[in-house]
Amino acid sequence: SPPTSPQHGRALTPDASAGRSSIPSSVKSFKSALLKKFAKLEYAWPELDTNEDGSLQFHEFVAACRRIQFVGNLMTIFEDLTRGGDVLKPEFLDPCLPEKLARLKEAKQRAMLSAKAALGPGGPAFAGGRGQAQTFGELHNILSRPDARATRPPADAKTFKAALLKKFGKLQYAWEPLDTNEDGVLQFHEFVAACRRIQFGGNLRKVFEDLTQGQGGLTPEALDRALPAALARERAARDERSLSP
Repeated sequence: SPPTSPQHGRALTPDASAGRSSIPSSVKSFKSALLKKFAKLEYAWPELDTNEDGSLQFHEFVAACRRIQFVGNLMTIFEDLTRGGDVLKPEFLDPCLPEKLARLKEAKQRAMLSAKAALGPGGPAFAGGRGQAQTFGELHNILSRPDARATRPPADAKTFKAALLKKFGKLQYAWEPLDTNEDGVLQFHEFVAACRRIQFGGNLRKVFEDLTQGQGGLTPEALDRALPAALARERAARDERSLSP
């Protein structure tokens, strides 16, 4: 059976109960899956375009689909979306999407400025020190605490792992959104970028050092000794599904 998306309850297929039904191969099925998972396309696009360059090459599209656990005939969907072109842009998903993304970006910037004013220049959420919150999600998390000024940000491996499990359900579902280049290890700058993507706010330097024990790179086994085997099983299952008729 297809893997579930722990954050949203089911895999990104048109019918999770359909078993080995035909593999999705249309733009409509892809967009429907995005809307089911993210509710709006403007919320989905940043999860696809993680380097924020405004377009997806085919290899980026494939990697994005893996991150969000969408299973389908990716080449056919990509060619249908791009009309045979080489890159996927927001307007190919929806002509209004670029404008919606611009409005969303402006709203996030306003929220960050409001948060900065609320916390003051000495607050714990601002750029200038390693591990401090610099994204809308991180600021929102801090501001939502009743004792935002007094509470120290998360600073240990236990808190980070608990946050991953709360968001993704299992660590093997969390690793791919962290390791987007799939090289099996995160350097500190990659770890910071990954935490921003998943909206984890905390003392990232201390969390990283606690996880890696000063080894310089974060690997799956540093999160959990059983994680490499779990990831291998997940990849094998995904490969089997992709080969199924």
